[in-house]
Amino acid sequence: MKNHTLRLKNNIFKTNHFKALEVKFLKPTNYNGDRIIIKDLRLNKRIIISYDYGSDGTLETAIEYLLKNGLKKNNIKSFSVNEIKHTWSILIDDFNFELK
Repeated sequence: MKNHTLRLKNNIFKTNHFKALEVKFLKPTNYNGDRIIIKDLRLNKRIIISYDYGSDGTLETAIEYLLKNGLKKNNIKSFSVNEIKHTWSILIDDFNFELK
């Protein structure tokens, strides 16, 4: 985790810097079933994975995939939901992790 100090006029904010992975559900098409996009917002890379119907949902499927592909559980620090875009952002502190 990288710590930052942000100065705006007379205000000082001490913040943590995280890498964000955006997760979005894709509806089925005539050719593909339900899928999930995971996008690295820092490196602008993305992958598309199959939805796991045995999981508890989109976010859970994405996290299970990331853990199976090298992300450590303790590197996941938080997540947020964008209710307008219907996406999740997973915040991690491993800046070396890359989508595979």
